[in-house]
Amino acid sequence: MAAGEMINTEGFHLGVAYSRLEIARVGEVKEPIGSRDPLWSQGIVPFSNAVVLLVTLDKSSKADYPYEDRFEESMFWWQSQNRQTQHVSLIQRMAAGELAVLLFARLSERRKGRTCPFIYCGRLGGPIMEGDRPVTV
Repeated sequence: MAAGEMINTEGFHLGVAYSRLEIARVGEVKEPIGSRDPLWSQGIVPFSNAVVLLVTLDKSSKADYPYEDRFEESMFWWQSQNRQTQHVSLIQRMAAGELAVLLFARLSERRKGRTCPFIYCGRLGGPIMEGDRPVTV
């Protein structure tokens, strides 16, 4: 992300599948450089006006990623990376409602040897946060 780059949050449609490249194109931001682009491969992609959460729900194939991300009725539970606390600027800005939080989720990372796209689930409402390393939202 270029310093101060803003993502266009209005072009996404609920229930539509997007690859990382398509998210960048629809959002009118710098496109990922390959599949291992450090900005786009972390699951939390910050922009000056919003945060894009890229969540894979089934983590059974990745024992080193024990994050508990799930839908529960009308709530979505998400855990930050282990290195983050509630004192991290990005987490504080999310909690304060300064950044729109756009959720893109998929059930699994790969299917039949192909990378699965993310489904746009919408903009998340005001979060409730607890704990550190990881922060549960």
